[in-house]
Amino acid sequence: MSDAVWLIKNGTLVKAGSSQDVINEQLLTDVFEMPVRIVDLPDYGRYVIQVPQVVEKA
Repeated sequence: MSDAVWLIKNGTLVKAGSSQDVINEQLLTDVFEMPVRIVDLPDYGRYVIQVPQVVEKA
């Protein structure tokens, strides 16, 4: 991971700070407008996963 992370949306800085402060589920979901989960695996590190959106058929 990086010492500092900048999260930018449409050219605007949303948040800057440590990866622990910036990379969180709610903030990433808001910025990328899609649900995400963050999974910490003890031997492998941290992963950000896009959660598929279920589209109901009409």
